[in-house]
Amino acid sequence: MVSRVGCAPAARVCIVAPVVIALLAQLACSIEVVPADEATARAGRPAAIEHVIAFEDALTGESLTVADVSSLGTSARVDGAPMALDGEEASPDGAMLRRVWRVPDAGNRYALVVDGGDARRYFGCSVEVPIEGPEVRRVRVALVPRARDVSVDVAITRGASVRALPPAALRALELRPESSSERDLDVHAGRCSGEQPAEGSHWCVRSLAAAPGPLRLRAAVPGWGLAALTADGTSPDRTLALTARFEGHHLPAATVRAGVAVPLVQGGGAGGLVTLDVATPDALHGRTCPLDALCARPVLHAGVGNLPYTREYVLTGPGARTQPDGATSGSLWLFEVGGGVTVAPPGTADALRITALGSVLLGARGDERGDDGAVRSPATARMGVGVDLVAAWRFAGPFQLYAGARTQWFPAFGVLGRDFSFLGDATPSTQTASLLQFALHAGVGFEP
Repeated sequence: MVSRVGCAPAARVCIVAPVVIALLAQLACSIEVVPADEATARAGRPAAIEHVIAFEDALTGESLTVADVSSLGTSARVDGAPMALDGEEASPDGAMLRRVWRVPDAGNRYALVVDGGDARRYFGCSVEVPIEGPEVRRVRVALVPRARDVSVDVAITRGASVRALPPAALRALELRPESSSERDLDVHAGRCSGEQPAEGSHWCVRSLAAAPGPLRLRAAVPGWGLAALTADGTSPDRTLALTARFEGHHLPAATVRAGVAVPLVQGGGAGGLVTLDVATPDALHGRTCPLDALCARPVLHAGVGNLPYTREYVLTGPGARTQPDGATSGSLWLFEVGGGVTVAPPGTADALRITALGSVLLGARGDERGDDGAVRSPATARMGVGVDLVAAWRFAGPFQLYAGARTQWFPAFGVLGRDFSFLGDATPSTQTASLLQFALHAGVGFEP
């Protein structure tokens, strides 16, 4: 509390009554009392004190409207007892008040009190003022509004990494008072002006408490639960931005993997695979998911690779008889597209990924030759199908180690072999043989 008193020469005493600012954190209501004019700025104890009171918003400095002023109660007290009101009136526009209180015989100071009134649009304020001084006093009252525009964002954290929820989740968010503050807060969707923005989560929060204090709220986020939020009811800002935080899975937009593949069935050594998985975001959760939930997202898949193969030829005939006719090895180039699902299980700190994929394959190979060097099956490209199951462990930031199993099948990979002939050399068969491979693959991945 700061008092400021100034005195003129001996024949005249001038008092500027206390300018009192009751600091409330960053924002303060204030009541400033000064002489109405030089003629009234004299010493002595008046029989009555006239107050000309103007009100303004402590945040914007704008004068309060008639509706605001009419809901405000003003009183004067000495040692807790009310001073008798000797006259009152409002300005023609109703936004300024005139009050005259009779001064009691006892006491040197009085409390000038502004109450928020029934409308409770503004917090009240009070100040201690010396009785001795001018008979007519001009009073400027700056009041703290009870209503705030509150915007709410949702941040999903994983360590130091943070992701925001999409607009659909913010539109579905509900803001309500904490149970201990239900009687102190009134919360409505939209801005206090009545505007309902199409994007984001906006709320009007009005305090019903007797004095400014913390605004204790809870945000109900679909799929995530409740988050406790606290806003500073004494903040000088009209709009308060709050953030609800949850721990969750951070699913990548895309995952690139490169590794070594070894076919165990109809294989001919080690090869390599490079794949790309692109995840589709969820409309409500985006690329996040609650940490304690089994999080599954569809993925689109593409890949390229090279796998060696070995397959047996068959000599057919005469009649229905068959017998081995040697083997051939080759290199199979793979081009694949498909889709599947990626799952992030709970309880792994968002480190484990399990992906199941189905793909359409285009396999290209060169000429296949027998032991005699003759072409058994000419170079060709064949369509097939493949199924993959991959488990990946994120070990350092976006990097992961993975291991997987792969089955691929080409129903018409090449000629079955040769047909026996009594007329001379056996000729390539018109029948085709399939190629079925089962392979294990492992390597590193990157999920930006």
